[in-house]
Amino acid sequence: MSMRGSGEEAYWVDATGAGWLTQPVTLHSDRMSMCELTPEQCAYISQHWLNWYEADHQYALPTIAFLLAILVFFTIGALGDLIVPRSIQNWGVYKKFRASARFLAYKCFRIPFLGWYSPSLGIILTGALGVVFFLALTLGKRPYYWPSSDYGDSPPLATRTGWMSLACLPFVLSLAAKENPITVLTRVGYEKLNVLHRWLAWAMYALALIHTFPFIVWHRKQGDMGQQWGMSVYYWTGVVALIAQSWLQFMSIGVIRNRYYELFKSTHLLAAALFFPFLLIHCGFTLTSIDYLIAAAVVYFLCWAAATLRTLFEHGPRPATGRLELLPHDVLKISVPTTSPWKPGQHIFLRFLGWNLHSLTAHPFTISSLPKRGGLMSAQEPHDMAFYVHPRGGYTGRLAALARQNPNCKVRLSLDGPYGGMKDRSLGGFERATIISGGAGAGFVLAVLEDALQTRATRGPTDVRVVFSTRNGEHAAWFQEQVATLLKEYNATGVRTEVHVTRGEGGKVVSVHREEEKARSSEDKNTGNGFIADEKISGSDSGGEELKESTIAGRPDTRAVVAQAVEGCSGGVGIAVCGPESMLFDVKNAVAQAQGKVRPAGPTEVYLYSEHFGW
Repeated sequence: MSMRGSGEEAYWVDATGAGWLTQPVTLHSDRMSMCELTPEQCAYISQHWLNWYEADHQYALPTIAFLLAILVFFTIGALGDLIVPRSIQNWGVYKKFRASARFLAYKCFRIPFLGWYSPSLGIILTGALGVVFFLALTLGKRPYYWPSSDYGDSPPLATRTGWMSLACLPFVLSLAAKENPITVLTRVGYEKLNVLHRWLAWAMYALALIHTFPFIVWHRKQGDMGQQWGMSVYYWTGVVALIAQSWLQFMSIGVIRNRYYELFKSTHLLAAALFFPFLLIHCGFTLTSIDYLIAAAVVYFLCWAAATLRTLFEHGPRPATGRLELLPHDVLKISVPTTSPWKPGQHIFLRFLGWNLHSLTAHPFTISSLPKRGGLMSAQEPHDMAFYVHPRGGYTGRLAALARQNPNCKVRLSLDGPYGGMKDRSLGGFERATIISGGAGAGFVLAVLEDALQTRATRGPTDVRVVFSTRNGEHAAWFQEQVATLLKEYNATGVRTEVHVTRGEGGKVVSVHREEEKARSSEDKNTGNGFIADEKISGSDSGGEELKESTIAGRPDTRAVVAQAVEGCSGGVGIAVCGPESMLFDVKNAVAQAQGKVRPAGPTEVYLYSEHFGW
């Protein structure tokens, strides 16, 4: 065997030209520079930002520090209300500061002709800061290529971007996990962190491309590209890793991911499993590169272990038994008896066993019920975790067909979760609570509304308003029945529920707060956010109160709904929304605008929890 040196890297090459790891194999390669150039040239390549032997310290470590600084910043912001004394939270300046932070968290943008909705302004500014940081490190120091091959075969531009890309890997994998330390620190669910996972993955991919192309340009200029490809394992393993990374990136583009979600999901882990070992061989224990790979593997393993252990402790090692029931109005109900606790707005992954290939994949469903009043569950008395699904063909369509053929049939399934949801705040703790939802977000409303009704029973009266929009009149009728059942169960008054039907027959507005209903109905007629096609007064099933029902056609004016919730309120306003992106866009921006109305005299705060029912 013979050893081929490049000035910075050394590979053992056998007679076939196949490259192997440097010998002897160590976790970290030698940092000692044996410069054989002139003193001036040696001083030149030893400059800060140009020294190949210190490139990991000069580029990878600053990248780690930058990402950790962002994490610390958001952690402090998330823990603000928990660590700041209540007396300080009552200060007007603190309330204004919190309102400004929420403006950045809620404000978003869209490009209509592309159908693109942006993340929040705060996330955009964070991304812009990242772009500035990576561009500064990438382009800030010249030269990008060595003057001649005497200085080595690794162009400075390729070296620095390779280390920055590698340093992103542990964070990308952490953000991809359902249970991860970033969620623990920031108290933000993994599903909301997914945008950062995608953006940081794109930054890592862009840096990997900038790392790759300078080698191609350099060796084509030197005329030894073919030789390098045949003699060094470094090149072809890097290409394989880059191909796998390309698949991961382009399949995660929103339009492609949504159109081919099953393909995306089934190949995502496969491509990642291909990417990691080839990246390991590609790095070849150069300097401290293995440290970042080990860190990434350990972080992801711990995240996976945390999720797995949590599932085992909460749901046990045995599969659960669920029940499928096809309700009137073509609604599929999935009931799973469990003793595990959960919060409103949370979702859980269900894996239906015995369904051939579908047994290999889990699908997220929003939980539409709550544990019994008080939130405590008895191990001897499991309660139903209910999911309401409107079949749309495909996977849910096959479930509905099974329930239609076998009423109340039982199925074996495994549970993973719950995740996300309103863990820290309840709408029942605000003076006014507004729940806005559309389409498949109906199940979300039921759990959040029930939580608000439970909470306000112990914290005093709260004005609750529910606005639901659907295209289907049967869907509207089912929703009204479910809401009426909740109101009767909690003997609730002061709750206004509006159902808007955008196609076909109208829905109904149900209210047990008659005086307020009369005033608001008159107001709605003047705002143009729909028209009242029919209304009637009938006896209520709860406490003998009258029940007013009105039929509303047309889309709700969600901006007006938010403005009405804020107007004249002397306490806190809590708003929850779940629906399509267009609905979330309107509500988020309306709540962002409402932050400017926060005053010590009221409203003291305007809080928003949002959930997109797409996946």
